[in-house]
Amino acid sequence: SPPAGGGTAAARALAASRTGGTPWDLSPLMTETEVLHLTNEQDRAAAEAARLEAERAAEAARRAAEDEAKARVALPPASARLVIHGLDFADIEKDVAGFRYNFCRGIASALDLPSACVEIASIGQGSVTVDFRLHASGRSGDRRCGEALLLDLEAHLTSASKKFRGKFREYAQTAELRRPGEESPQRPATGGPRRAIRIDEGAQATDIPLTIEELGQLIEAERRRCEAVEARFHATRKQIAERDATIAEMKAAVEAEAQRRREEAELARQREEDLLRQEAQRAVEEEQRRVEEQRRAEERRAAAEERLARGAAPARALGQRQWSTCCVHRPDLFLMGVSPALIFF
Repeated sequence: SPPAGGGTAAARALAASRTGGTPWDLSPLMTETEVLHLTNEQDRAAAEAARLEAERAAEAARRAAEDEAKARVALPPASARLVIHGLDFADIEKDVAGFRYNFCRGIASALDLPSACVEIASIGQGSVTVDFRLHASGRSGDRRCGEALLLDLEAHLTSASKKFRGKFREYAQTAELRRPGEESPQRPATGGPRRAIRIDEGAQATDIPLTIEELGQLIEAERRRCEAVEARFHATRKQIAERDATIAEMKAAVEAEAQRRREEAELARQREEDLLRQEAQRAVEEEQRRVEEQRRAEERRAAAEERLARGAAPARALGQRQWSTCCVHRPDLFLMGVSPALIFF
């Protein structure tokens, strides 16, 4: 039976064969078994091709490794000492492993080498001295031996190359490369540790023009930075002045609005007081009119009573005379008990 694993390809092939067109130019009369067998054969062929390709790649890598190993054997290493005058051993004592890493990485990156090609033999005290060895990489046609690598490193240190990266870039600014057996230049006794220097005596003749050019570039960059800072300063001052003007306008508007509201409140209070005063005046006048009307009504009532009193006396006298006359002429009324008031009033 055919091996498993070609189900998807077989299904695609079968569908294509039934529609009349296949990637293998199959006949429409192929059966499902034939299609499955053909796809399995193609899968095996693809797997065999991948295996052969992997074997060829592994063989090429093995040969490259052998060539590199042969090149490293044929290209001898070289030893040297790097003295970093601007660094004391106390500065790296707490992290010697970090110093080793930065040293190897900095030199390797400047020389386009793997970090493993930089071997540190020892680290001395005082101004930090590092005894190291450079090994040839032998990769990608790099035929530089250890001595050639030291020459490249010395050129980078002398020209203050910018290829140094990381922390080692600071170390390289005060570093001095010494070959085995080379004595250090005589320096006057100072009575204390040597401070960091930027340039060594033997390199001054070639480094001064480059240093002047770098200083000119630094001065130009600093001038541009100062101009940019000054421009930002003036822009900030302008923004602050505009903001202060806006705040002053807002304060003036708020003060004007508050003054207007105070005036409106004062006018409203005065109108209310006037209305209350007018109401009180009307109430007083109304009370005076009521009292005056009551007084006049009392006077009219008193006058009417007085008039009635003045008119009642003659009437009573007249009534008495008429009653006497009536009693003389009509004694029966007197006997009946008729009141004189009923007769005359």
